[in-house]
Amino acid sequence: MILSSRRLLKIVFTGTVIFSAVYYGVLSILGSEKYNLYISGSTEARTSETGSSNTMLKKHQATESVREKFFIAFSFGDQLTRATESLLALAALARYGNRSVVVPFAKDSMFYGTNLEKNGRNAGTLSQYFDLKALNTKLDSYGYGLLKGWRHFQQNCNQSLDVLLDVLMDRSPVHLSNTQRQLLNQTGWTPCRSNVQQTGDNFRGFTIKQKICIDPEILTSVQQLESDVLRGSSCVGFVKWRGVGIGRCHFPLSSDKVPSPFSVRHEVPFSRELVQVAQEFAVKHLGNNYISVHIRSEWVLRGHKSNMTYLLECFRQLDSRIQNIKQKTGLEKIFLATDFSKFGSKSYNIRPAQNNSEMLLKYLHTLLKNPHVFDPRTVDLSDRGSIAIVEMKILSAGKKLFLVGGGNFEDWIKYQFEKVGDNVAEKICYRERP
Repeated sequence: MILSSRRLLKIVFTGTVIFSAVYYGVLSILGSEKYNLYISGSTEARTSETGSSNTMLKKHQATESVREKFFIAFSFGDQLTRATESLLALAALARYGNRSVVVPFAKDSMFYGTNLEKNGRNAGTLSQYFDLKALNTKLDSYGYGLLKGWRHFQQNCNQSLDVLLDVLMDRSPVHLSNTQRQLLNQTGWTPCRSNVQQTGDNFRGFTIKQKICIDPEILTSVQQLESDVLRGSSCVGFVKWRGVGIGRCHFPLSSDKVPSPFSVRHEVPFSRELVQVAQEFAVKHLGNNYISVHIRSEWVLRGHKSNMTYLLECFRQLDSRIQNIKQKTGLEKIFLATDFSKFGSKSYNIRPAQNNSEMLLKYLHTLLKNPHVFDPRTVDLSDRGSIAIVEMKILSAGKKLFLVGGGNFEDWIKYQFEKVGDNVAEKICYRERP
C-alpha cells in the first residue's frame, strides 16, 4: 500500500511529538528528583543511599558549589577562662565535619552567639579580647576548624539553621514524649522541642528547620554526631556549648596529630591593644621589678562555706610570705588584683566577698602597704573581660607572683608567668582546678 505524502508527514509529525513529550517528561522527573535530593537537611538528602543517588551527588557537586558548614554557639555558659576553652573545643569539634566556627560576641567575660544588648551596651566582637588573625593561624596549625565572621556566616546561612542542638544537662528544661525519651536513652539523641526554644520554629531570631536534643553522657562519638545526627547539615547551632569535661560533652577531640584543646588553652593571643595598655601601666607605675598578687576569693570561700575569717587568715599568710620575699630580693613595689573589686568577677559565688569588698580591700592595703592597682577608668575601659586580660598581663610580668585561691583564671595567670625563664608562682590557700 502506497501512502500519500500528506499521510506520511502526519505520521512522522505525530511520532515526533510523542517522543518529545516522553523525553522531556523523563527529564522533568529526573530534574525534580535531583532538586529534592539536594535540599540541605531534607529527608531525601539524609536517607538516600542508592548507587544512582551517589552518581547524582557527584554530578551535582561538580556543577554546584558546595555549601560551607558552620557551628554557632548561642551561649558558652562560663566566664573568660572556661569560655575560651569551650571555644577551642568547638573549633576542635568543627574539624571533623570540615566546619568553621562563627566568631562569638563578647561582653564582661561572657561569650554569646548574637549581639545581645544589656544595660544599654551591646556586646563587642571577640576581637576586643583576642587577636583573631593570630588565633586563626594557631587553630590552623592545630588542625582545628577556623573562626569566621558574623557577616560571612549570615551570607551563607541567611538567619536560618538546619539543625539546632540542645545539649541536655541535669537541669535542662525539656519536655520529651515517651518515644523521644526512649530514643534518647538508646542513641543519645532525638528530635525535640524544649522550653529554651522560643515561639514556633524560631530561636534568637533564627528560623529553625529541626531541633535535636542530645544526651552528652550517651552520644560521645564525633563520627556519630556528624553521620547520624547532623548528616551534612550546613548551618548548625548549639543552644549552649560548654565544651568537654565533667558535666559537659565527652567527645574525644585529640589524636596523635591533633592537640587537645586543654593543652593549648593558654596559647590564645591577646588583643594587641590590651597588651599595650598593660605594658604602659607597668612602665609608668611599676618598672621592671615588682611583686604581683592576685586574689581569687571565690575559690577560697567556696571550700570554706563563705567563711570570711578564713579568707582574712589567707591574707595574713600572704603578707608573711611577701615579707620574706622582700627581704631576700629587695623588691618593694606590689601590684594587686582581686576578684571582688568593682571591676572583678561577676560569678554568683563571689557575692560574699563583694558585699564586704570595702573592708577586705582596706585590710589588704594596710597589710601590703598601699599596693598599686589598675584603674580601668583612666584608659576608658569598662568591659570586665578586657580588664581581666590587662590585669593578667601586668601580673604575669612581675618578678614574683603570689596566687591566693586558685581556679581557672589563676591557672591561666600561672601559665603566663611560668612560661618565662624558671619562674615559679607562690600559691596560698590554693585549690587546683578540677
